[in-house]
Amino acid sequence: MSRSVSGFQFGDDNDRAGAWHFARHRLETFQAPSKANFRRLAGTPFQAIGWVVRQISASRFLSVLEFKPLCQYRAQTYTQDFEMTEAAMAQSNAALIKSGYDALARGDLQGAFAVFAENILWHVPGRGPLSRDYRGHAEVRGFFQQFMELSHGTFRIEIDDILAKGDRVVVLCTESAQRGDRGWSSPQVHVWTLKDGRASVFWQYQGDQQTEDEFWST
Repeated sequence: MSRSVSGFQFGDDNDRAGAWHFARHRLETFQAPSKANFRRLAGTPFQAIGWVVRQISASRFLSVLEFKPLCQYRAQTYTQDFEMTEAAMAQSNAALIKSGYDALARGDLQGAFAVFAENILWHVPGRGPLSRDYRGHAEVRGFFQQFMELSHGTFRIEIDDILAKGDRVVVLCTESAQRGDRGWSSPQVHVWTLKDGRASVFWQYQGDQQTEDEFWST
């Protein structure tokens, strides 16, 4: 008596080999899902694993010693695929944030705001005139106009490094500006959180908060 599963034939004399090839086929042809579809695992190797386990219980034609390395092989491959997907997403997010800084450097506010979500939360720490939470494009635009007016258009950002993982991008940079005969420069850490392909949160960490507050206040 023989049976057919997904096009693979299993007879009394070759059940052992047939089960091996069926499981290997299902496991090796499985494609790692995207992060968004991680829970949608229809037709996954887990179904193949479950089927083989049931067959082991029924006829013992595939030993655990053979099945275990097969599962380990595919689990390792799946992990590598998922890590590659995560790395690609992080690289894409870093490139998006970098494009926003490049747009600001060119004076292209429209290009910069294209990176920001409509309801972005923009946090500036400290006790100076610029220190507060800004929400949405209108408030962030007003913040930009204020510090450019205070610095007479001299405000600059120089990017030192960009680090990214998952939906988080960290920018190490140096901010500088000139107000009359007083110059100011300070290392900064900008932390971005992305959602649906746009920056939803910006959080600033100042290198010398007191000095920065004094610079913008007087």
